[in-house]
Amino acid sequence: ILKHIFLPTYIAVAIAGEIKARRLRMDEVIWVDEMARKCGIKQPTFYDRRWKEQSGCPLFRQGKRLGSFRKDFEKWYRSRLRYA
Repeated sequence: ILKHIFLPTYIAVAIAGEIKARRLRMDEVIWVDEMARKCGIKQPTFYDRRWKEQSGCPLFRQGKRLGSFRKDFEKWYRSRLRYA
């Protein structure tokens, strides 16, 4: 199980109970407003649990904010374009 825990300038990634932290640059993260503009989907859709499970969009939460690593999101978005 992969789980992201967002800290102010560090990201801690827990893989199988082992936590690893690394410095995070803000250009590595894409937030829900930018994702919505890029996909043409309304923001509340990204917060819907059923949609997240069905789409496979790589998302994580920081408090109430929803984000994704830019590289993972771009990879998911390109694969999604093939089926649109």
